[in-house]
Amino acid sequence: MASTWVEQQPGASVSSVELSGSTLVIEVQTPSSLPPVDELMDQQSGPVPDGIPVVVTTTLGQRIEAGTVGPS
Repeated sequence: MASTWVEQQPGASVSSVELSGSTLVIEVQTPSSLPPVDELMDQQSGPVPDGIPVVVTTTLGQRIEAGTVGPS
């Protein structure tokens, strides 16, 4: 799911996906900006239980609070 999202950005890839406490942390290697995180969150609904917060970290030093899986 996360790899499909990040493949929209040439040269970007997912280096890891981990559950840290109750937060899903997606680490991304990217030479530039990321695709919109709304698209990532749309893909998480279903495979990831509702209520799980998602954070994206990048090799550019960004930490993006992407949101919480499920209906808002």
